[in-house]
Amino acid sequence: MVTPEDFLELARRAVKTNSYEFAVRYYTKAADCGNVEAMTELADLYRTGTGVTKDQTRALSLLTRAAVLGNARAMNTLGVMYGGDEGIRADPVKSFEWCRKAAAAGNLPGMYNVACKYLHGDGTTRNPEAGIGWLKNAANRNYPPAMYDLAGLYEKAGDLEKAFTWRLRAATSGYENAMNDVGYMYSHGVGVERNPVAGMAWYKLAAHRDNLTAIKNLAYHYGYGVNVEKNFDEAVYFYERALVLGDTEALSELGDLYFASEDFGNAVKYYKEAAEKGVASAMVSLAKMHLEGLGVRQDYPRAVSLMQRAAAIGNTVAMAYLGWFFTYSEESQAQAEFWLSKAAEAGEGLGMKWLADFMAADGNYRGAEYWYHKAAELNIPGAHEGLETVKEKIRPTRI
Repeated sequence: MVTPEDFLELARRAVKTNSYEFAVRYYTKAADCGNVEAMTELADLYRTGTGVTKDQTRALSLLTRAAVLGNARAMNTLGVMYGGDEGIRADPVKSFEWCRKAAAAGNLPGMYNVACKYLHGDGTTRNPEAGIGWLKNAANRNYPPAMYDLAGLYEKAGDLEKAFTWRLRAATSGYENAMNDVGYMYSHGVGVERNPVAGMAWYKLAAHRDNLTAIKNLAYHYGYGVNVEKNFDEAVYFYERALVLGDTEALSELGDLYFASEDFGNAVKYYKEAAEKGVASAMVSLAKMHLEGLGVRQDYPRAVSLMQRAAAIGNTVAMAYLGWFFTYSEESQAQAEFWLSKAAEAGEGLGMKWLADFMAADGNYRGAEYWYHKAAELNIPGAHEGLETVKEKIRPTRI
């Protein structure tokens, strides 16, 4: 006699050969006979539009049936869908309740999701103690995202050794973000004895899985000889891998690499390409080269134009330079103060120093003292000297 499990097996075989017409047919037969795994797997096809027309309503119906019948994975998936990111109306309370039921039934993603909801007060009253409890439950059952987040909580609390222990467990379980972080912690001796060789090994493991941060860490280490013998070709290779993964910032970083090697022609080439793609840091670097005439003709108006573009999209270094440019024009003093203030208030050290210079020149010694002090805390060249000078101006004259 043919059983629902037989139909389920046929459906799974059909999925493996991309025969989705047959997969849907046999999943439906198994689901109609009450097989909860068939309901859940058929719902996955409708949720993602894999081999069928995407249909969230149909997916929701199937998952609800499976969840009511006790399938923990269906419960968690319902919780995810009611979270509001899958085209159905968000219902945070329902989302929390289904994730909680999945967690109680032993579903690891459900435990992780309910932990996050307790920690952030999503669909329920915020309860950090309950959140950490569920996170530990999932982590102790070797669920990598839970291990990783638990490490982050320990790090935030200042327990770097436990943070390293949990990151290492997550990395060993194949979690690529943790692999990169373990590489960093070994490289810098954070929570563990410094071991640059182990650090590079973990970076490479993460890079093998196309982890972008690890790839760029390797590029930087090889490019500047950090914890490894400097290797220009290796650095270029890893930056180009980052480009293949769609990271346009890598163009600017390639420009930096060539600039550091005093190959200004190639530096300009990569900065230009990055600037055309909207990378603000490349606009700033290219502007500086136009100011100094390095690898390109000296062109002050072009430098100003590039800084304006970069400042308009939020680059604080560009804001500082723009303000500095305007200080040289009597007609543009208001613009100078505007851009220098904007850069300084955003935490840009150059902006702080140049704003202090601007204020001191205008006789605003108290304002200059404040910004020189802030710049001095960041060790910006000239800030300490400027601070001492304005203190002398402020100090009352003794008779």
